[in-house]
Amino acid sequence: MTVDSAALLTPASLARKHSHSSEDCLNTGQIGRYGDAHVGSTDVWRCILNVLLAVLGAGQLTLPYVMHQLGGLWQGAIALVVFTLLSMHSLKTLSYYELHFTPLGCLESYSQLVIRVLGSSGSLLCQFLLVFYAWGGAVAFLVILKAEFVAFFPSYGRAVLCGIACFLWRLSSCEDLTFLKKFSWLGCVVAVLITIVTVTAFVSPHGLTEQSLQLCSSSHEPSLLDVAAALPLISFSLNSSWAYIPVLCTLSDKSRTTSLIIWSNLLILLNYMFLAASGYCKFGKDVKPNIMDSLGQDQDFADSWMVRGAKVALCLQLTLALPLRFFVARKTIQDARPSLAGSNSSLALVLVFGATAAALPDISLATVLGIVSGICASMIIYILPAIVDLKLRPTISGSRLCGTDLANLLVSLLSLIVGGLILVGSLWANAMGVAVGS
Repeated sequence: MTVDSAALLTPASLARKHSHSSEDCLNTGQIGRYGDAHVGSTDVWRCILNVLLAVLGAGQLTLPYVMHQLGGLWQGAIALVVFTLLSMHSLKTLSYYELHFTPLGCLESYSQLVIRVLGSSGSLLCQFLLVFYAWGGAVAFLVILKAEFVAFFPSYGRAVLCGIACFLWRLSSCEDLTFLKKFSWLGCVVAVLITIVTVTAFVSPHGLTEQSLQLCSSSHEPSLLDVAAALPLISFSLNSSWAYIPVLCTLSDKSRTTSLIIWSNLLILLNYMFLAASGYCKFGKDVKPNIMDSLGQDQDFADSWMVRGAKVALCLQLTLALPLRFFVARKTIQDARPSLAGSNSSLALVLVFGATAAALPDISLATVLGIVSGICASMIIYILPAIVDLKLRPTISGSRLCGTDLANLLVSLLSLIVGGLILVGSLWANAMGVAVGS
């Protein structure tokens, strides 16, 4: 899941018109600023593309591994479908309250909706989630880069990562990163490219064998720890809630909201199904937490131009996306603590090299994403929208609480329970070291 393609949980305290705010600099062009002229200026298909740009990214790399952790192809496919439906419910809930509060305008960010319900405590929570989500995601990106650099340069791959960190530090210290918005499309393109490469590896003469077909049908009994470690990775890859409100703000015909939700999630699900199924069937129980590591070690396919090209494109995209993550974390901290407003370089130094130090040891991508998604994705997708719905819908509906309203409340209650289980289970599983190491 990318963070560099749309506005995140931007706290409402950030200046709306300030040209250097994290809100503006995260906004990479396909959504635009939140000025009134931009409200309702986009048709449903462009909004669908915006959601795809915001969601498709590095988070999908773990999905073949997730299928193995959940016990097999069918278990993984069912989990993907179920969590896609829960994600769609989250978006439907956000749509309901956006249109309730501002039928003719729009809320500026996800955090505005949370703050309306939770007040100042909601503001603090959103600031924490934004910093941890941006910085933790940066650690995950660096873990991926480290693996690719070590594969390309076995003797000094980690030294190359430290050199990249110096570049990231200087860039993350800047007051304006809007020039990076021209590269926002790369995340989506690279995600689709990796799916194509994985499917090609599976259907190639070397990949489509009797053994690979047996791997597709094989299954095992996963432990509770395996499931607890795997489910947050699905949540992370499906997290469109953080970017949805600014996308919905631009939708010209609000009656097409359901189409926006269904088609964007359907396309995301199809991409994930192809990647997860082909990757799992290709490598089975030997699949790595990062599918690119598995492709890179496949004797029949590792040296192909497709795999090498996908790896280079992935490294380029992540390197360009990382400064935006550190920038968002830095700006959020500075907005919360005005006394740090003039400490761009020193604060960026701590954030960048702290993340690099966390990524250098032999830590699995599944571990990093599991912790980040366990805390952040579970809150953003399931817990907070459910709390908003459970608290406000009875007040809005009053005595008319029945039928659709009641069904939505029941699903929100389920979403709250699922989010809580993911939050607790992922931290427990990763503390037990289930996904440590590649």
